[in-house]
Amino acid sequence: PDPGSHSRAALYIAREHIDSDVVLKNMLDHLGFRTSARTRGAGGSAAFSPSIDLLPASRKPMRLREETVRAVQAAPPAIVRGLVAGGARPRVSIVVPLFGQLPVVKMCLQSVLHNTAGPVFELVVVDNGASAETAGYVEALSEAHEGIRVIRNEENLGFAAAVNQGVEAARAGKVVLLNDDTVVPPGWLETLSARLDDPRVGAVGPVTNRSEDEAEIAASYRTYGEFLDFAGRRARRHRGRVRKVGSLTMFCFGFRKATFNKVGPLDTGYGLGLFEDDDYSRMLTGAGYKLVTAEDVVVHHFGGSSFGSLVPTGEYAALFETNRRRFEHKWGTTWAPHARRPNPGYRRTTERLQRLVSDEIPSGDAVAVVSRGDEALLELPVRSAQHFPQTEDGSYPGFYPVDGAEAVAHLEQVRGRGASWLVIPRPAFWWLEHYQEFSRHLESTYLRTVDDEECRIYRLEPNAAVPVAASNGRSPH
Repeated sequence: PDPGSHSRAALYIAREHIDSDVVLKNMLDHLGFRTSARTRGAGGSAAFSPSIDLLPASRKPMRLREETVRAVQAAPPAIVRGLVAGGARPRVSIVVPLFGQLPVVKMCLQSVLHNTAGPVFELVVVDNGASAETAGYVEALSEAHEGIRVIRNEENLGFAAAVNQGVEAARAGKVVLLNDDTVVPPGWLETLSARLDDPRVGAVGPVTNRSEDEAEIAASYRTYGEFLDFAGRRARRHRGRVRKVGSLTMFCFGFRKATFNKVGPLDTGYGLGLFEDDDYSRMLTGAGYKLVTAEDVVVHHFGGSSFGSLVPTGEYAALFETNRRRFEHKWGTTWAPHARRPNPGYRRTTERLQRLVSDEIPSGDAVAVVSRGDEALLELPVRSAQHFPQTEDGSYPGFYPVDGAEAVAHLEQVRGRGASWLVIPRPAFWWLEHYQEFSRHLESTYLRTVDDEECRIYRLEPNAAVPVAASNGRSPH
């Protein structure tokens, strides 16, 4: 026996069942007194305070806000609902490859335990070399609940290897892969897994706030409480709807184990990760299956919890390039960024950007656009538009500069190739905050000619910066 894990389990059980808040509330409820719930959600309570902020403090690497971390640490243990017990067989296995920060992991697992009332599920956590603190937390959960199993790897074997381990251990006929940087709402598993009753469906995913593919929707929430309300409205308005898509990312990815056994495991040749979801989508569609999103299920995705820390070191860019080449060689194709679904607000941004560029930039000039790989942003009439950042052949590289100095160096490189204007659309305004050295370089070296709520435009010719005129959002020039 491991005294450390037993003591952690005892503490967890004490907090969940003996804590004064829990016991007193249950006694008062039993006696007929109305008690004020701390939170709202499934079963009249929620896993976390509704005011918890889901907007990260930073993305590369992804870090939660300090007040969010404190609130997660202070949250009581989840009220466990649909977790399998008593030797019963689960209907769904939820597999969570785990590597991230403890507060993020806790938000994920606690939301699963609290907000999943059915179908009966087991939780298979693959600890892929996580920190001792995170490992201790999941060990304590496993000790407290027989429906939670932990597979521990001493080092990070990579996402694909962890998924394959988890799926092999899964006891249910349906499996849902879930990133450890997600938060799920009530009813998510029942609705998502029901789509797998259609034998033509190879895999299903939810819609989300962040995936950079067809699953991404405009999400009008910021706090946990707003997320629950948003997910509930979405479930009612889109009940029963699915959308066929070309690929699915694996932040939340449901499939039948029989399909996995037929098509084969994830390709572990992608190492730590990246491109294995593109690869597996190809495997499924190549076997004749369709991929769909459940339009009535929203899962919050922080994004970048595991790989974001690799961006500042340059490791992310190297891994991306290596795995992109592997994918292209394997499938005999050129990788392209994922398609996006039509978004009225984004379309308005694009149309206004096109008007501003037409008004401001002379026809025929070369324009670099901070595009996130979106080809629609390059559709500028009678102008030579190119991605920023870009590879040597001008295509979108799929990753961002390591830091502000690299962003500045890349800008000068692109300018040397002939770009005379830089356009920053509103979805890319975060560049100016994140890459402060880049922002200072732009402001001190080049002329900002347009400062609109939908875009900023800089003329890439050395010039003293001129203050923007407040009346029309433009700098005089």
